[in-house]
Amino acid sequence: MDVKNILKYFAHGIIFSIIFIILGIAWIFALAILVVAGFIIGLIIGLALLILIIGFINAIVTSFLWFPVKTSFWSLLAHGFALFIILIPIDLIVAFIPNYVFPEISILIITRIVIAFLYGYIGKGVAGFWAEETSEEVPESVEAEWKDRYRGDSALFEEQITLSRC
Repeated sequence: MDVKNILKYFAHGIIFSIIFIILGIAWIFALAILVVAGFIIGLIIGLALLILIIGFINAIVTSFLWFPVKTSFWSLLAHGFALFIILIPIDLIVAFIPNYVFPEISILIITRIVIAFLYGYIGKGVAGFWAEETSEEVPESVEAEWKDRYRGDSALFEEQITLSRC
């Protein structure tokens, strides 16, 4: 792992956290309205909205920093649910417990830095399941070189083309 990727993981975690705080505040108001309007149904819709928000934020950040991610409704819902389930124990173990046991500003800063890296690493990993498939064309000059190299062995040529697209 090189320095560039480490910084991208950190940036992913920080950007995810900042956007989540902003949308999380809006979500709290929406949840309050939904619960007042329809108690249990409102709570379920509110939790589904939270999961969609988590999936949406991670998809956008991952698309910006790493690779394109599917953004259909069901993809975001599954993406958000997976990330939600993984991040709850991570937050509990890495952030909540140390800050509860040692309530000092230095512990808070250290845990936020560690959490940023974890959010970035986990966020990219989870988003990988919903990565959009992209097909890259083989440049004509490379294809011509391979045709010359594998003239007469078409199976080997096709294998080389297939391997280059992976």
